Amino acid sequence: IHPEAADPCGSCDRCIRSCPGNAIDARGVDPFRCLNVRRHVPGPLIRPVRWLLRRRLLPQLLAPVAPFFLRFSTLRCSRCVTVCPYFTVKKTGE
Repeated sequence: IHPEAADPCGSCDRCIRSCPGNAIDARGVDPFRCLNVRRHVPGPLIRPVRWLLRRRLLPQLLAPVAPFFLRFSTLRCSRCVTVCPYFTVKKTGE
């Protein structure tokens, strides 16, 4: 049995302040407010997609088209990750 890793997220709230879609708050992330998700999930589909997610069916349905999205999709926003001190990339030699 491995102890659960401590939540690395601190209380800096940089991600909350930087998110242009207001997708992040103290409770977590609302993926359907995230600019990256909203680009691929039109408003009328949000309710059915939430239903599929709750039932863990969405990954099975999306598996056939996932390579297309990975190849041709671009991120519109990554501000939350960019400002987060836990998502830093070490430079060579550090």
